[in-house]
Amino acid sequence: DAAGQMVDASRVTYRNLLAHNSGLPAWRALKDQPDAASARRMALTTAFFYPTGARSIYSDIGLILLGMSIEALTGLPLDGAVSRRVTLPLGLTSTRYLPVAGQPYDTANIAPTEWCAWRQRRVLGEVHDENAARLGGVAGHAGLFSSAPELARFGQAYLDGGAPLLKPETVAEMTRLQMEDGAVRRGLGFALWSPDPEASGNPFHPSAFGHTGFTGTSLWIDPSRALLVALLTNRVYYGRDAGEILKFRVA
Repeated sequence: DAAGQMVDASRVTYRNLLAHNSGLPAWRALKDQPDAASARRMALTTAFFYPTGARSIYSDIGLILLGMSIEALTGLPLDGAVSRRVTLPLGLTSTRYLPVAGQPYDTANIAPTEWCAWRQRRVLGEVHDENAARLGGVAGHAGLFSSAPELARFGQAYLDGGAPLLKPETVAEMTRLQMEDGAVRRGLGFALWSPDPEASGNPFHPSAFGHTGFTGTSLWIDPSRALLVALLTNRVYYGRDAGEILKFRVA
């Protein structure tokens, strides 16, 4: 890892990846690889950054590896697995990867994210994240498009105890404190309520859980009030400064 210590990769579990305490770094420049296969190899050979379990650092690399694991376990490409296991059971017809790739889709209903210096074009209907784009637009950390009502329907499944996707005991485990690092509190996959007044989940009840996305997306679920807040906005259109979206989410 970064301190010169050895980390045994065989001891890293899916639970570590989902709690973002695996030891993997937040990011690597997969986008600079010449093709998707090279980017996948780079993800698979990423060195550790800290001892497993010692900290919690949100890792795109960890989620990319989770996506690759799902492909290996299901024998399906990741978008096929997500469709079969998540979007089809929930009846989500507008939630998918690659929304304009060879399929009829109303581009007037998709917000462009920004003019991308890396791609040298305005990004519309393709994943904003450059590493996900290099991986072909389908990855474990980025690339899903949805609408606010469908994102809310996904969140409602967790308010309903997981049906029809998960067992109630699975949801309970996902939303239980798995890792705490300062004001950062994590379940499995989900962020949990944080005492940080600037955290987007802070205005909710301490039982709340949710997730945010780089471009301005977020979903927060507050079981104490049977409340969920699905937000799809675009905070990168005028630049990538995070200050305003942090204030906006809390407000």
